[in-house]
Amino acid sequence: MEVQNILQQIDRFRSSAYRILGVLAGFSLLSYFFSGQILHFLLRPLGRPLAFFSPGEAFLAHVKIAVFSGIFLSAPYLLHQSWIAFATLAFETGKRYTWLLVLAASILFLAGTALGYTLVLPFGLKFLLGYGTAQIQPMISVDRYVSFVSTMILVFGFCFQLPLILLALGQVGVVDSRKLSRFRKYAFLLIAVFSAIITPTPDAYTMMLLMVPLVFLYEISIILLWFLGRKKAHPPR
Repeated sequence: MEVQNILQQIDRFRSSAYRILGVLAGFSLLSYFFSGQILHFLLRPLGRPLAFFSPGEAFLAHVKIAVFSGIFLSAPYLLHQSWIAFATLAFETGKRYTWLLVLAASILFLAGTALGYTLVLPFGLKFLLGYGTAQIQPMISVDRYVSFVSTMILVFGFCFQLPLILLALGQVGVVDSRKLSRFRKYAFLLIAVFSAIITPTPDAYTMMLLMVPLVFLYEISIILLWFLGRKKAHPPR
């Protein structure tokens, strides 16, 4: 019976993976037809034209734009499927809150991508291009620029899933508000190191643009886990 349940779970995950790939492929294909407009949008933080150094580089850049846009547009569905899989394995009651959690995850994802695009990228690009001189003129490859900007935007979006990840771990008993409170100073250190690695410039200001929101979300997670723990300890009559 246990083997049958495992096989059912594997089949369910396989079906979910096919659906995710199908949604991703559909959004990527749709995005390809608007890749020129998306590239124009991605160029706003840079404010200068790009170059390509091989015949196929511009085409490859448009394909990358389509794929990254497909990931961006399919993120809510990806988060939905991820939560369904987690709730199925961990606890049945979590399924009731799926849409609420997907909504929260989508809002956090958009907040993270907006922060990366509107604040971190313009400052980071200005800082990096500031090293250009009369002898060293920046000539930026469209392929590398698209990869750099798209990766940065998506990373910021997924980083903002921190409170939901901690809440999910709290539901299965891996962490609770007391553990997170005791681990706070180490968590802040890990967040600082992670922010320094992820952000495009070595200055503290850009690092803080990611670190401060993540610290805030960590503290919010502690409060939410404390509230949920108290609610479990004192269920309504």
